[in-house]
Amino acid sequence: MINFSPDEEAVLQSLLQSIKGDKPIRFGWDENFQRRLLSLLLTDTYFLVQSQSLIKSIYFTNEAHVLACDALFELFVKYKGIPDKFILLQTVQDKLKGRDDAIKLAFMAEIESVYDYYVPGLTTREVLLDRLTMFSRAQATRMACTQVLKMVMEKPDDEQTYSEIDEILRQSLLVQRGLDVGTEVFVSTEEMFRRMKEQQESGEKFTTGLDWINERLSGGTPKRGELYAWIGLPGRGKSMLLAQAATENAKLGHKVCYISLEMDDLEVWKRIMAQFTGHDVNFLWDKREIIKEEIDFRNKTTTEQGGEPNNLIIRQYPGGTVDVNFVRAYIAHLNLYGFKPDVLIIDYAGEFKEPPDVPSWEAKYRIMRDLRAMAIMEGMVVITAVQPNKSAAELTEISQYIDESNIGGSFDQFKPLDGFWSINQLTSEKNAKIGRVFIIKHRSGKSQEACEVEFDYSAMRISRIGKDVHTKRLAAVSTGAAQDIDNSTKMGGGRRKKQSVAPFDPNATDKIEPETCTYEKPAAAAETPADVPPTE
Repeated sequence: MINFSPDEEAVLQSLLQSIKGDKPIRFGWDENFQRRLLSLLLTDTYFLVQSQSLIKSIYFTNEAHVLACDALFELFVKYKGIPDKFILLQTVQDKLKGRDDAIKLAFMAEIESVYDYYVPGLTTREVLLDRLTMFSRAQATRMACTQVLKMVMEKPDDEQTYSEIDEILRQSLLVQRGLDVGTEVFVSTEEMFRRMKEQQESGEKFTTGLDWINERLSGGTPKRGELYAWIGLPGRGKSMLLAQAATENAKLGHKVCYISLEMDDLEVWKRIMAQFTGHDVNFLWDKREIIKEEIDFRNKTTTEQGGEPNNLIIRQYPGGTVDVNFVRAYIAHLNLYGFKPDVLIIDYAGEFKEPPDVPSWEAKYRIMRDLRAMAIMEGMVVITAVQPNKSAAELTEISQYIDESNIGGSFDQFKPLDGFWSINQLTSEKNAKIGRVFIIKHRSGKSQEACEVEFDYSAMRISRIGKDVHTKRLAAVSTGAAQDIDNSTKMGGGRRKKQSVAPFDPNATDKIEPETCTYEKPAAAAETPADVPPTE
């Protein structure tokens, strides 16, 4: 039970009394502005289409204007066009049946006079639309808050109340002017070529963090409004790749927000700092003075070049405590702070709080759907990660690639993604600090291709290597394992049978043609067996 002070209780009760009967609070609005607004609604189809989702008849303070607005919306929805003055006045008269004749005459005269307020011109209409948008958002927010307050006061201990509150607040944030009808293919040619030129000349480039994947995307870069995700077993490099994407995009000058739902923000910072400076992640403290000098120099240079040194933010939240709506509100807060992210990294989507009233599989799909919607609405590149199902663990031991069939919880999570990649690593590959990246899906670009990668656990980076290097490292680890077994057998006086590990054949079970994994990089010399790397 929520406890309020006597003064707070008095204020709340007063507010509740003011909204008795669920009537929305009306705001004082300049009468002349309302007339101008209504005149455009009655005469301008474009203005009506754009503002229909914003305005409610109850926003008008004059009852005649309320009736005119109601009649207009009814006729527009039914007949798909703005009615002429005669039809509208007849419809209003029907609504006034039973009212005093003097009131009828006054109402009809007021509505007729509204038509005289029409002032043609693009500027007028756009200015009014902007003002209406701001007003309607304020109205929606205030009405939502009022409704929420009433619900909390009436049912403070009901869990369902807070689920409903979440939806009410979410809907209030979606208020916006009507969208354009769309791209008219055969009459928008000039406009499309103009946009193509702007896109080419902008030269805006983002990165996935791995150049090999960038090269297989249309245009060689991720795009604003798109959602990408990694999938892989725990400890196989997903978080390392997400941190790498954050670092590399920050290097390009983009504003990056990294939301960690699993790892401590200090640990994320250490990974990013190791990636950025090249210093061993295990010895950052020992190199702290050098690192501070390097960062100070970077910030000074960036400022001198007109850039923004503060372009990477890490925000940690406990897993299971926030949802996509919360993240959207956080992004709005960052915008007010003056930090509008170009790239959003979420580590990872599986740790979002799921709504209690829907099945888990549907909740997971909604999360990915809402993330992509946020990417579009905020004009961001969003990169996250998902966990695979149990069958993926078996695949990693027979050299197959994790794909969309291995996504945990719900296959539908796969649908909203614009790009989906897997990080694959056998136990033997992990010992050799190598692995394989597989492109599961590109909505726009090449898919179903793979490449070999190496893991630098000191610099916390993953980079592409040649297939020959991958094979030699794996063979070196296998030979080392066989030698260890041989030595163990000798020490046991021959009581154990000598065992051997056959060299790994990377082409044995590949889903792709061998040439897709063949690169021009020169063969590297055989390397000594690698030490077992730390867990990611």
